[in-house]
Amino acid sequence: MTISYARLQEYLSLIGPRAGNAPHGEFWDVDRNIFIGMNIPGVGCNGAAIPAVDAANPAASGFLEILKAGLCENPQMPRFAKKVTSASYNVTLSDGSVVTGAQMLQDIEDWLVAGCPEK
Repeated sequence: MTISYARLQEYLSLIGPRAGNAPHGEFWDVDRNIFIGMNIPGVGCNGAAIPAVDAANPAASGFLEILKAGLCENPQMPRFAKKVTSASYNVTLSDGSVVTGAQMLQDIEDWLVAGCPEK
């Protein structure tokens, strides 16, 4: 079952708890329709904006690539915290369930490939 946009927002907030200090801020704290059509604020590649969601290749969407390994001149995020790709990475969600970083990345990719569903 694909995650909802609300779950995606929760994941990103847990991955980047200090994102408000980053150039992109908490760019996911917007309506889903805005999110899927926006560029990642303050982040670019060779002078060009990076779309949050790549409609032509959803599994290679900018924010997911940056979480996995970095993209273009942008390092892997979060810059000053444990990386979601770390073997020991996990978070506790608001419902009390624990999710590993690997599962989060897979859930995000599945959400993107499924067309970024609201629910």
